[in-house]
Amino acid sequence: MKSVKVAQEAEKPTPSKSSSSSSPLDVDGFKSSKIFKQIAAGIKVNPSAKDEINGVYEFKLTNESGKVQSWTVDLKNTAGVSLGAPSSEADCTVVMTDANCVGVMSGKQDATDLFFSGELQIKGDMG
Repeated sequence: MKSVKVAQEAEKPTPSKSSSSSSPLDVDGFKSSKIFKQIAAGIKVNPSAKDEINGVYEFKLTNESGKVQSWTVDLKNTAGVSLGAPSSEADCTVVMTDANCVGVMSGKQDATDLFFSGELQIKGDMG
């Protein structure tokens, strides 16, 4: 699976940065921020993922206090990850809780189970 290559590359150790530095992908109250930083690192290591996947994915997550935040994974135009909704309509929008996103991305929860229980919604083309 092509997307696995990006995720596997992102898991490689990277040089440590000062804990006081924050990424533009960090959002207080969202544990998924770390995951999107890892995805961005994976895309930098494997920019050809853009050509292989060719899609824009919006992740709309709700945290425990009810705040909604979006991240965009653009593997069509810019080959990167950004905070917020995409500038044009996403090819695929994934809606779930922050906790479920962490669970799915870490392999502790099954996306299919969440989808069929209504806790994960997918709109558009999954590619």
